[in-house]
Amino acid sequence: MEHLEKIKYIYILCGSYFIHIKNRIGAEEARWAHNPKVGGSKPLSDI
Repeated sequence: MEHLEKIKYIYILCGSYFIHIKNRIGAEEARWAHNPKVGGSKPLSDI
């Protein structure tokens, strides 16, 4: 049973990390869309 708890913990940890990365990319795209003349490349969705 302890093994399953570790797997659940790792699964939740990884899921939280990917949600964090997705939200961060979304914020960067929103910032670029608001002011595209600011330095940096186009959002990933436009590549």
